[in-house]
Amino acid sequence: MQDTATRTAPPPATTTAEDTLRQKTRDPNVISGGHLVAKALRNEGVDTIFTLCGGHIIDIYDGCVDEGIRIIHVRHEQVAAHACVAPCPPIREPRACVAAPTDPYLGCV
Repeated sequence: MQDTATRTAPPPATTTAEDTLRQKTRDPNVISGGHLVAKALRNEGVDTIFTLCGGHIIDIYDGCVDEGIRIIHVRHEQVAAHACVAPCPPIREPRACVAAPTDPYLGCV
């Protein structure tokens, strides 16, 4: 005889949004890929990134905030690319364009 009344339902699957917003580990021995990207940008002298928000790069934003890198959000990948390179010749400061890996990503190239 099966006892179905005592079985518990499996925990509900989390959505991407819930997973993105969930508190990440604060263990000092653990570092995310996004934080590594931000550290590399900071080591190269980048103080500003131009970007169009995408779920794949949220962790890079977290790293940039922790590293003190300014994030400028734009509405299109091509705008991010143009804004990134426009001030470089006169001021000679390194800049970065960050975009999610989708078809419009080619607009940054």
